[in-house]
Amino acid sequence: MDDARLKAALSLLDDEAPAVRQELSRALAQLGEALESRARPHLASLSPEAGRQFQIILRGARREQFLGTWFSWLGEMGELARLEKAMTGLAWLASGPSALALPERLDALAEEFRRERLSASPESVVDFLFRLKGLRGAESDYHHPDHSNLMRVLESRRGLPLALTLIAILVCDRLGFTLQGLPTPRHFYATAVWSGQVLVFDCFRGGRLLGPAEINEICLTLPEGRRSLARGAGAWEMVARTLRNLARSGEEQGDAEEQRFYLELEKEIHAAK
Repeated sequence: MDDARLKAALSLLDDEAPAVRQELSRALAQLGEALESRARPHLASLSPEAGRQFQIILRGARREQFLGTWFSWLGEMGELARLEKAMTGLAWLASGPSALALPERLDALAEEFRRERLSASPESVVDFLFRLKGLRGAESDYHHPDHSNLMRVLESRRGLPLALTLIAILVCDRLGFTLQGLPTPRHFYATAVWSGQVLVFDCFRGGRLLGPAEINEICLTLPEGRRSLARGAGAWEMVARTLRNLARSGEEQGDAEEQRFYLELEKEIHAAK
């Protein structure tokens, strides 16, 4: 399909005849990976309905490509390599090719920390991310899917507790520190062992360091096998929880198809575990 035919096909996506829209959708989907980049120059001129139809087609094309490589993250060596590849893939699914720069964005944060010559500890890294860089919890529109997308979270500086904790974990790893995820039924924290102490941070609330009484209260919400806070969540567990958050976003937005998609992904990684 040459550029002139592509532009004409896009402009007809708001045609009232379902058969016309279906035929155009099939033709556009055949462009595969090239669809997004080739269509981008023409999107501004589309009607609202044609634009909406295009996003539906694009979502289907991205999903087909995504599912072809999704489970490759399970083959990565190391928990954090698996986690980063899975989260980059999910960001790409939502945001497109720009999200593939997620590892470079995390590298840049770690390098900025080094340039500032900040004292090196889990507390200083958390302070850097959540005070100096301004990452914090998404208080409004809590269930928006962007708040689970690490690339969008870095851009907006707002995210869910899990997404913010994942950014801290991945940056700390680049700086030689081990920060882990601590899941509870209603929240998600970061935890580290430092100088013989277990530290617990609430990344949603500006990286606040929790006191002993708060930590004891958290421990009471955990199954007995998880009450040793030095043992954090694995990559598989954190990816599964991210998928549940995305499914909840679909539910809150009234998008049952989106909800089913992410719930099915979670079931599949349970089966592949």
